[in-house]
Amino acid sequence: MVSSRRKREIAEIADQTRRLAGISTYGINDIFDACQSLNYYYLRYPLMDGVLGAVIKRDAEYIIFSNSSVVYSREIFTLAHEIGHIRLGHLNSETQTMEDTNHTISSNDEKEVEANFFAACFLIPKDALLKIIEVFDIVNFSILDIVRLQSVFNTSFETTINRLNYLSIINEQKLELLKLQKKEQTISSILKSIGNDANLCIPSNVKAISMDYLKWIQFNYSNNLISKATAEKALGYLDISIDSIDIEPVNSDDDFDFDAFWEDDDE
Repeated sequence: MVSSRRKREIAEIADQTRRLAGISTYGINDIFDACQSLNYYYLRYPLMDGVLGAVIKRDAEYIIFSNSSVVYSREIFTLAHEIGHIRLGHLNSETQTMEDTNHTISSNDEKEVEANFFAACFLIPKDALLKIIEVFDIVNFSILDIVRLQSVFNTSFETTINRLNYLSIINEQKLELLKLQKKEQTISSILKSIGNDANLCIPSNVKAISMDYLKWIQFNYSNNLISKATAEKALGYLDISIDSIDIEPVNSDDDFDFDAFWEDDDE
């Protein structure tokens, strides 16, 4: 179990991280921009093998992977979860890589519980949530109200109601009622009904790599810090050649060997 004191520390670290990322809005409009502002590299790729995300530490650099074949709100939470692993010091000389699946993220492992709590605080800060509730004049917390909050914070229905429950804004009875009501309605249709698109509810299936990461690979390759084989393995799934990484990434239908990518063969 994570103590109340530790949770307060994590909430403060999440607030500090938002400030470091230059986030001034209530919700995080683009978590990938935030990731780059924190100087973390990211890769997005649609995998179908159950991996939600991962983070790897190489020297002083961090690379985050997110699976874009899951619904977009799930991918956003995963990225926030991986940022949490970094900011909470879970990676060190002994633990260089952390891979997350549905099983690990939902486990009672202390580091996973902490990273989940960080993600919730990072995506839905308490003060911002209370302010939006006031602005929207939310009293009863209907399913429509929850969806409106989702659209502000770019979070899943479950993340939103769990955060409300943790902060004692709704009780356990209301939490269970909302879960039941959600089963009877389509969140995507409600989002559309209030003038928002349903992108949160569908997978993006995006293949993308941060431009800073491309520059990092180019620098390391140019300075003989990594081999050409390793550089091209890192880029090959997007059909990018190490000799032309100054161009925009392009889509590819090639399979991505996730295990091979994380393997560091230059040690």
